[in-house]
Amino acid sequence: MDVLHSHVMPPKSGHSVIVKRGQHLRVTDLEGKQVVDMALFNAENYREKLSTSYSRTRYTPSRGSPTSRATA
Repeated sequence: MDVLHSHVMPPKSGHSVIVKRGQHLRVTDLEGKQVVDMALFNAENYREKLSTSYSRTRYTPSRGSPTSRATA
């Protein structure tokens, strides 16, 4: 896989990049001690997004659901 863009971010900072269809995004914690908080948006529809913090609080599985049993 060819690297098209590389960026090292300082703590508590932000960065944006456009990833086109068929391209891949790899996020690596260089020190291995931090969780990556990120928000991903569809460039053609900004209302369509994936946000680790928003998804984690909004889509909590209800007790007894197949998802909660799989992670318990």
